[in-house]
Amino acid sequence: MFQASTRVLIGVCVMAMFNVANAQQSGAKSAYEAQVKRASADYEVAKARCDQLSGNAKDICTAKAESDEDARKAAAAANYQPSVKNVVNERVTAADGEYEVAKQRCDERTGNEKDICRKEADAAHTRVVAAAEADGKAAEARIDAVEKSRAADYDAAKERCDSFAGDRKDACVAEAKAHFGK
Repeated sequence: MFQASTRVLIGVCVMAMFNVANAQQSGAKSAYEAQVKRASADYEVAKARCDQLSGNAKDICTAKAESDEDARKAAAAANYQPSVKNVVNERVTAADGEYEVAKQRCDERTGNEKDICRKEADAAHTRVVAAAEADGKAAEARIDAVEKSRAADYDAAKERCDSFAGDRKDACVAEAKAHFGK
């Protein structure tokens, strides 16, 4: 599970690093806004269904509806503006929602069973959040390494251009700038 998530996180980070232009187009913004509105509308429908329940079943249903809405909004943000921060936030938001639902389910139990259930929910939540944050830090480190490597390669290319003079040197520098996005 985490390996696939890590690959997705790395892919998103690489896209963000190279400033994926299409994510900022107006079509992407309207799609993002539509996803957020749809998540809110679906929440209202789910909450209306929850209102027909009572007791802990209602609490579980409401927690699940809120969790789904928050997770879908975080996913929309991560799709609209791909970044390490948004992808980590998406994973943490989903984990937070699952944690709230799990705690409500634990409330159906009593005594030590309830305590065990809570501790297991705490452990699962901590594990997922820690993994998301670690993956985010690793992705940021990889992005930093790629940026440093490209800067060093650009410096080397510019240095090679110093062996030329005049228009040839200018063309060489321009080519290096174009190649390395400077």
